[in-house]
Amino acid sequence: MKKFVSTLIILSIITVPVVVLAEEREDACAQAYIHVDENLNTKTWWHAGFWGTSCLGPSAGVVAVALANTMKPYPSGSELLGKPPEYIEEYTYCYQNKGSDLQTKNAIKGALWGIPVFIAVYGGIFLVVGLSL
Repeated sequence: MKKFVSTLIILSIITVPVVVLAEEREDACAQAYIHVDENLNTKTWWHAGFWGTSCLGPSAGVVAVALANTMKPYPSGSELLGKPPEYIEEYTYCYQNKGSDLQTKNAIKGALWGIPVFIAVYGGIFLVVGLSL
């Protein structure tokens, strides 16, 4: 009976921290997803895609999308005060991935909306210049 109880205690000592770490990591990602939705200004990236494409052409829209995908947002330090290093690492990883995805999606949406504007404006200019010659 003593061996059974001691084995049970040893197993619980080994497995409980693993379960707690897994729960902390899930909690870190859940919190990061909530905070990135609250903190990230996605309208900026939509405008970068839209104005880049509509004013400068589709290649500028591609540059805006590439920048949105490359530039990773960083979480606020106040959200991470007093947290263990593993939590901070997981939180930052999830925050940056979700933030980068949101930035890229909004830059693509803006660029797609900018294409018809680009065609209308520059098509109209070429039509007017062509008719006046």
